[in-house]
Amino acid sequence: MGGIRRARRSAVVALVAGAALAAMRGAAIAHAGVEELERKTRALVERRPDDPQAHLQRARVLRLAGRWDAALAALDDAAARGADRDEVAATRAAILLDAGRALAALRELDRLLTRRPDAAAILFERGRAYLAL
Repeated sequence: MGGIRRARRSAVVALVAGAALAAMRGAAIAHAGVEELERKTRALVERRPDDPQAHLQRARVLRLAGRWDAALAALDDAAARGADRDEVAATRAAILLDAGRALAALRELDRLLTRRPDAAAILFERGRAYLAL
């Protein structure tokens, strides 16, 4: 009986280890893709420094990379260059929510909903913020 348990335990350990290695391999591939996107959006901003959409794209890529402060800074750059304030607010709320700052995200979403009460996606995001709280 003890031999069967050890065999099962070994099989489970091997399965978990294999899954962990596969996940790490997938994360490395995904990370390389995000790094490439970061490089491309950095080059885009360098080519078109006054384009608010370039800065918005950069903010979204930095969000994917989990670089919250850099994403918020890129978003501020987009706003300073005339990006749509509702688009900036929605993106800011998403970044804040991903960064674990649900209360700040909720405040941003509530301000946005005063301007756009019909925005279903924003209502959904607000629900996510409430759940996070």
